[in-house]
Amino acid sequence: MLIRADKGDSDGQNDLALLFLEHDRADIALYWLELAAAQQHADAMHHLSELYRSGRGVAQCESTALMWLAQAAAKGHSIARKQLAAVTGAITQ
Repeated sequence: MLIRADKGDSDGQNDLALLFLEHDRADIALYWLELAAAQQHADAMHHLSELYRSGRGVAQCESTALMWLAQAAAKGHSIARKQLAAVTGAITQ
């Protein structure tokens, strides 16, 4: 997994980030998620949204969380689409 991630494979980067998240190392996971997201990896974008929403490993920022959520949804991430619909529906009501 590390070799794939280090070679630039976005799936490997996302998987490695999840491993770091499972071991409470969100600070390191953030690095790998950002690399994967830069390659348009929808899962990585969704995980970044969650990190920024919760403030885990980064300063909490709702606007950055929403930006990553919208990008993940635009890439077809089904959970992100549902979450974005719920958020935007609440904003427009």
